[in-house]
Amino acid sequence: MKLYLIKIACLGRAYFEVRADSSSCSAIVHAMDRYPQASAISACPVGAQPGGAA
Repeated sequence: MKLYLIKIACLGRAYFEVRADSSSCSAIVHAMDRYPQASAISACPVGAQPGGAA
């Protein structure tokens, strides 16, 4: 399990959540279930190094 910072753009506002999940895809799917009206959802591993190395 890794920690992911989830950013959700929904109805003109940005929401942030931290979630422990097995992959960023799983974290995004969970956010999609919680915010079905979201226009954008992204996930970034907490503690990720610049350039994408975790």
